[in-house]
Amino acid sequence: MKKRRRLIVVLIVCAGLVLGVVLRWIGSSDQAGSEAQPAVTVRVGTARVGSIERVLSTSGTLSAGATIYLTSKISGRIDSILVREGQEVTEGELLIRIEEDTPRLQLEQAYAVWQAARARYDQALQGVRSEELENARALYEKAKRDLVTSEDRFTRSQQLFESGAIAKAQFEQAETELRGARTELGNAGRSLKMLEEGAGPEEKRMALAQAEAARANYELARLQLDFTRIQAPASGVIARILQDEGNVVGTTTPILVLFRDESMKVEIRAAEKYYGEISGAEQALQTRVYPLAYPDSPAFAGRILTVAPTVDPDSRTFNLTVDIEDPQGRLRPGMYAEVELVLQHELEALLLPRSAVVDREGRSIVFVVERTEEGAVAAERPVVSGLSNAREVQILSGIEAQQRVIVEGNTFLENGQRIEVSEGQ
Repeated sequence: MKKRRRLIVVLIVCAGLVLGVVLRWIGSSDQAGSEAQPAVTVRVGTARVGSIERVLSTSGTLSAGATIYLTSKISGRIDSILVREGQEVTEGELLIRIEEDTPRLQLEQAYAVWQAARARYDQALQGVRSEELENARALYEKAKRDLVTSEDRFTRSQQLFESGAIAKAQFEQAETELRGARTELGNAGRSLKMLEEGAGPEEKRMALAQAEAARANYELARLQLDFTRIQAPASGVIARILQDEGNVVGTTTPILVLFRDESMKVEIRAAEKYYGEISGAEQALQTRVYPLAYPDSPAFAGRILTVAPTVDPDSRTFNLTVDIEDPQGRLRPGMYAEVELVLQHELEALLLPRSAVVDREGRSIVFVVERTEEGAVAAERPVVSGLSNAREVQILSGIEAQQRVIVEGNTFLENGQRIEVSEGQ
């Protein structure tokens, strides 16, 4: 029993000695390896102050700022179409002629009626001419003489009828002539009195109303003639011609489609998470549009017109309408374009290349260059980042401007590791 205990003690002591030798060997090997580890070659950059944006990029299809369907204001036959599809036109330019024969005849007729009504009104204002007055007096005197003659004839006829010398029919004829003479004298007297007194206020008002009505009919006829000439209501491009010359069109028949090209728009969609940033800030957000048709052109300036009041529950997106400035008329409906909405813009931000920032266990760090007696080493610095784009990232804290930061070769660097800075770009 005692021999077995001694054996166990001896084995434990031997195992301890062997373990110590192994540990000393491993330590010496690690030290030798560490001393032999080469420096990591890195490239460095300098933190700079500049501007940076946070941009929402999306795309859409252009459409005209306004689409105008031109129709005729009168029914008629198309006499001529003076433009072609794709042609640029200016406001007021003549586009279509409608046959004008009937409207022109109606205008001439309305003008004649108006002039006649004006003449009657002028006559009512100025009174009767002396020749007309003398003629009325002569007619009145003649009617008086005719009445005296008719009375004498009636008296003789009555005496002859009572004596049986003439038939009753001859007496009745004399009686009828007497009544007619009396009527003629009354009419002539009233006409003479009206001419001597002139037109009354009521007659003048009636003549004026008739003249004004005739003038309104003339203006309407002239407007109908003007409607035979269809002009461009605004500058734009003729998109489509829907009718041919010779076709009869009504007031609801579209003839041309006009796109207004000084203003274009694009419909885009944005994710729901941006709704709070965009809604209510439409006028403040800068918008840039890059049409695929002009890859080398500077961005077209845009402005958010509308933001949809609802979010699509299926796609979790919402619609926006962007108005595009196109003073040269280069854009066309149907073009594809990339659209950038500048959500944030910092003018004086401390910037580093994106490659300079390394993520370590959820922390953002950068490595700066420090000089020691043994040479240059990488020194870890925790940073807080802000805005970023495809090339750079904003640093809110952790480093200062002009500080040298490792931008390449930092993927597997450790704090305090020896480095060799490569010169050049």
